Amino acid sequence: MHIKRLEIRNFKSFKKVAIPFYSDFTAISGPNGCGKSNIIDAIVFVLGISRSKGMRAEKLTDLIFKGNGIEESHAEVSLVLDNDDGTLRFDGDEVKIKRNIKKTDNGYYSYYYINGHPVSLSDLHDTLSVANISSDGYSVVMQGDVTNIIEMSDYRRRRIIDDIAGVAEFDEKKEEALEELEIVKERIEMADIILDEIKDRLNQLKYEKEQALKYKSLKEEKEMYENYITILELRYLHRRDNILKEELERYESDKDAFSCSISEIKSKLIVLNGALEEINSEISKAGGGKIDVKREIEEISERISKSKGKIEAMEKEIGSIGDKMKKKFIESNRAREEVEEMDEIIKKMAVGLNIFHLGRGEMDDELNGIKSKIDKIGAAHAEETKRLNEIGLEMRETRYEKAESLREEDRILSFSRRRSSEKDGLIGKRSDLSERLEEIDNSMEKTLEKIGELRREKDKISGELGDLKERYSLEKLEVDMFEGKINELKEMYAKTEAKIKASEELDAYSKGVSFILNAKRSGELRGIYGSVAELGKVDERYSVALEVAAGGRLQYIVTDTDEDATNAISLLKRENMGRATFLPLNRIRKSKINHREPKLNGFIDHALNLVKYDEKFEDVFGYVFGDTLVFDNLEDARRGMKNSYRMVTLDGELIERSGAMTGGSFKRRLKFSVDRRDEVQKISAEIIKREMKLEEGREKLADMGEEIERRRDHLTEMERRSYKCEAVLSGFEKEKENVSKQIGEIDREINQIEEEGRNYSDEMDSLEKKIREIDLEFKELEAKKNELADGIRSSKLPSLTERRDSLIEEVSRLNDKIRGIEDELRERSLNKKHTEERIEELKKELEDGEKDRSMLKDDIEGEKKKIEEMKVLVEEKRKIEEEADEKTLKLREKRDSILNEISSLEREELSINKNIEIINTKKESVKEKLDELRERISSFDEKVVVMDVPEDLPPKREITKKIEEFVGEIKSMEPVNMRSIDEYGSVEKRYGDLSEKRDVLNRERDDLLERIGRFDGMKREAFMNTFNGINENFKEIYGGLSGGSGELVLEDEEDPFNGGLWIRTMPEGKNMVQRLQAMSGGEKSLIALSLIFSAQKFQPSPFYIFDEVDMFLDGVNAGKVSSMIRSFSSDAQFIVISLRKKMLEGAHGVLGVTLMDGISHITGVRLN
Repeated sequence: MHIKRLEIRNFKSFKKVAIPFYSDFTAISGPNGCGKSNIIDAIVFVLGISRSKGMRAEKLTDLIFKGNGIEESHAEVSLVLDNDDGTLRFDGDEVKIKRNIKKTDNGYYSYYYINGHPVSLSDLHDTLSVANISSDGYSVVMQGDVTNIIEMSDYRRRRIIDDIAGVAEFDEKKEEALEELEIVKERIEMADIILDEIKDRLNQLKYEKEQALKYKSLKEEKEMYENYITILELRYLHRRDNILKEELERYESDKDAFSCSISEIKSKLIVLNGALEEINSEISKAGGGKIDVKREIEEISERISKSKGKIEAMEKEIGSIGDKMKKKFIESNRAREEVEEMDEIIKKMAVGLNIFHLGRGEMDDELNGIKSKIDKIGAAHAEETKRLNEIGLEMRETRYEKAESLREEDRILSFSRRRSSEKDGLIGKRSDLSERLEEIDNSMEKTLEKIGELRREKDKISGELGDLKERYSLEKLEVDMFEGKINELKEMYAKTEAKIKASEELDAYSKGVSFILNAKRSGELRGIYGSVAELGKVDERYSVALEVAAGGRLQYIVTDTDEDATNAISLLKRENMGRATFLPLNRIRKSKINHREPKLNGFIDHALNLVKYDEKFEDVFGYVFGDTLVFDNLEDARRGMKNSYRMVTLDGELIERSGAMTGGSFKRRLKFSVDRRDEVQKISAEIIKREMKLEEGREKLADMGEEIERRRDHLTEMERRSYKCEAVLSGFEKEKENVSKQIGEIDREINQIEEEGRNYSDEMDSLEKKIREIDLEFKELEAKKNELADGIRSSKLPSLTERRDSLIEEVSRLNDKIRGIEDELRERSLNKKHTEERIEELKKELEDGEKDRSMLKDDIEGEKKKIEEMKVLVEEKRKIEEEADEKTLKLREKRDSILNEISSLEREELSINKNIEIINTKKESVKEKLDELRERISSFDEKVVVMDVPEDLPPKREITKKIEEFVGEIKSMEPVNMRSIDEYGSVEKRYGDLSEKRDVLNRERDDLLERIGRFDGMKREAFMNTFNGINENFKEIYGGLSGGSGELVLEDEEDPFNGGLWIRTMPEGKNMVQRLQAMSGGEKSLIALSLIFSAQKFQPSPFYIFDEVDMFLDGVNAGKVSSMIRSFSSDAQFIVISLRKKMLEGAHGVLGVTLMDGISHITGVRLN
């Protein structure tokens, strides 16, 4: 496959043209500025393998033709490829690639086509890559590429091998594998999280399963013991006469002792509370001081962190200064070597100049002798001779003037080439600096993003820390309030419990009622609901009135049926336990109650309405109270006597319908429940609830305290990292400023060189015109001279004049050489002076760098000293903090001890007060019961009913206790998840399945890690194969071109990607390896071309395009390169732009390009 022809329309300097190319070696030549390189730009443009700047244009629209006052709006380039060998996968022997570009109001658009079908740039590159045509290879070598290979850094030179070896492909595959590895890791982590959750659930289910099995077993045992209770007969024996007497005496004694203890306790409490206030004050002071010390420690730690950040930034700057000084030191040594070489050359030139001066002296002597002879002979032809001499003098002056112009032209060309080379070097340096600037911008952007993230994180943590502190204060306040409320509830509980116990002791049922109620509680009797007093609940305010209204009916026992009442009566008879009245629900008749409310002062309500009871007992309480009315006082009740109401007052006075009135002092023997038991349960439940919340609050406080400390530590770390990033950013900003400054200086210098180039072009045009004018004048003088010489040819004068003129011409040439050497000496002396001035500048810069480094080291030592001082200060503060902690701990221990003692004394006081209250109520109850018990004790008999049960059954109390234990244990276990027995198996199976999946993911992760390792090995193998192949080619090609020897050397053979690529050569006739910097432009060009040919030979392309690669070669080397290209052209097509005769002679065909009226034309084709 090769390029068959190029069709151009409105591209750069071409209007419309079709350019054919040979399949082997085509050379393109023409004057400077005629548009030769635009042909290569067109090929690069249509293949899309370079940006606009690579085609010497600021933007793509600059490539559109502008000339003769016409500015076209579009351009089109087509490249026709001969595809006879089928390299590209298209039908037909030709493949046509076309690219259009057109200006629009908003900019431009550009499209690619293959055989008339639109394609994207990436599709085009994929198509071309089949034939090894890409922007990474060396299919197209532009102006400056040869120089760049030599002047580029070792690292960038090594990347040429990377691109050819396709290292990026392995990096991409490795990156893809790493992304897959990250996904697998995330899945493994997710599987682990789910497994942990399932494991926790499995452990929970295992426990719940064990609990369920135990629960089931306990219920079965409870039912068995309940069956025992039902068949047992309680033996009830009351021997309370002597016990009550002893109790009464003991109550009196205990009451006196309790009263004494109360006085002692109150005195102790006064002392302890005073001590508690003092300790609390000391703890508060110590706590405040500790907070201040802690805050100071945090501030010092933050300053230490900032100082460390400064040290790190300064150490980095010292490293940067060291690198710069190293480069300047190398540059200084190189400059000194150049000065020594220039001294040697100047000495040699001075010797040569002296030799030329001696030769000119000899010629001057001979010339003076001939002039003397001419003067003698010329007397006869004085006039003609005089005119001939004048003409000869004018011709010499004209020749000298032309020589001066030619010398000036050579000087301008030499200086122009040198400045052009300097410009290429500056462009390469600017490219390196631009890359570094881009790297700095990327690093700064990443650093700024990191700083932004750190600031957002700091703000977030600060906000969260503030919220946490506020929530901590609120939670602490709530915990303190809970503690106060719990203490109030405990005090209320103790008082209410004491009242209930006292009132329970006060209740005095008759013997028979007490027996039946005990039988009901033990389960011996069924269908017993309880006494009327138990089944009704009243407000404390109405309790006395309602108890008097109910009277003896309070002891009536409510049963479900009359059969239940019969069984209870039979038991009383059998046990000889006295009598009781029963109210069976199935037999009790509904009472007719008059609900009409009298319009009398002091009337409160019907007694029945003031009692709370279950609806099924409505007839019972209707029977007990009837239509009894409750009044405020006796005076108000008396006004209703005329209406025959049954009335009762709040103080307990009773007025019957008959008018009978009962009143006086009242001792409460039986009473309704006053809802205190519910109140106690509510208080107890509230205490438990609040204590749970209190414990939760304390745990929450502890967790919040730990979280606050963690957030503080995190905030300090964020501030340290933020300061470090800011220091790094500052370093980047300084480096960016320095690099930008260097780029600006390079741009100014490039502009200056370009301006000089334009000036030189004008000077050259002027010199060319002047030389043409001199040549014309010389011809005219020569004609006059010949005319005069014909008249005096018979004498010796012509031969002498000819010798004289020859000597004058030789002296003139010798003078030209002397002036040339003197000019070169002046130029070299000037260069030497500039180099010595640069050495002095580098010396000063090195001294300044050493001063800066020394100052930075001093600053680092200062910061380190500050850090040590701050560390000492932190240790001192921590000791103060520890002492404060120790003091606070001791004070708290002392406070806790006092609080425990106060709490113990308060409980003791509460218990004593409760006991005194109980003793007072019990004393009254015991006195009332003593007479009744003495009467009943003689008739008390014990009877045991033995049923068909095992003889070794435990007593009733043990069985009851055992049942209560079962009930308590069962309740403590509730709620129990009975389904856990079955659920445990299914969850266990799921855990096993997920574990297997997790194992599969682990194997996938290991496979990916192994694959990543293989990619690294394959990447190195591909690189080394490419390097070794190109190196072998380089040795062969460089030896063929230069006659010397050379090779490519890796800076780091163990890890080639960690270093650069060196070129080691020994040119022909030299016995040592030469440094690239010390070689001439031609030698450097041969090395660069050898490397390009080596890469092309290793990775062959169907065609190669060179743009003036022989610019710096002499005729001999240009011929060698031409011969090598010709030999390579049998395997690939070569298109070469050149101005060198040797290169053009070696080509199979030459295309000529010329510029007419601002438009480039192909002037002809010459076949070699």
